[in-house]
Amino acid sequence: MQLKTTDRKLSAKELRLLKLVLNNRIQELQSKNHLRFFLVSLSIAIAFACVAWSLNDGVFLFLTGTIAVFAFVAFIFSIVPTFKERIIERKFVNELEAYIKRGLVTVSQINAVNIAEVSEYESDSTLFIIEYEKDKILFYWDFKYSLYDKFPCEHFEIYDATFYRFADREINFLTPKIPAETISLSEKSNYFEKSRKPAHLEIINRNFQELISEIKSGA
Repeated sequence: MQLKTTDRKLSAKELRLLKLVLNNRIQELQSKNHLRFFLVSLSIAIAFACVAWSLNDGVFLFLTGTIAVFAFVAFIFSIVPTFKERIIERKFVNELEAYIKRGLVTVSQINAVNIAEVSEYESDSTLFIIEYEKDKILFYWDFKYSLYDKFPCEHFEIYDATFYRFADREINFLTPKIPAETISLSEKSNYFEKSRKPAHLEIINRNFQELISEIKSGA
C-alpha cells in the first residue's frame, strides 16, 4: 500500500533551498579541481623518464627510473577516482538544474486524524504512528532526529524520493506542532520484543485506538 501523490509547483522557499544546494555543489565541484596535482605528477614522471632514458646504466638509472614509475603510478591512481567522482557530481548538478527548471515537486498530503509518538529506545529513532484516514495507519521514523521542533503537526506533506535526494528534507510542515499521544520506552520495548518493527513509511489497515491500546498493554 502506498500514499497518494500529487504534483505541485515548487514554492519560493523550496526553490531557494534547491538553488542553495545547487550553488554549494557547484562550488564543491570547482574546488575539487586537482589539475595542478595531475600536471605535477605527470611532469615529474616525464622528467625522470627522460633522465632515465638518457642514462645507460648504474645507480642513477635505477633511481630515476623508479621515481618516474612511482610518479606515473601516482598520476594514474589519483586521476581515475577523481574523474569518476567529478562525473557523479556533474550528473547530480545537471539533474538538479533540470529539476529546478521543471519547477514541480511530487508530494503526499497528510491530514492527520490521530498521532502517537513512540519514544526513542536504544539505537532506535523516534517513531510516529499516524492515522491519516479512518483505519489507515502510517508509520514514520525520524531517523535523523530533525523533526523535534516542528513535528508532529496536523497537516504536512511528505516529499518524494527525488526532492529528498536533492534537498535532504522529507517533510514540509504546514501547521504548527501539536501534542501527540505518547508511548513510553517500556511499552515500546515490550511490544516490539513480540512484534515486527514497522518499516519507514509503512502503511497498514488498522484501528488507531486498538493499535495504541495493544502497544501499551504489551500484548
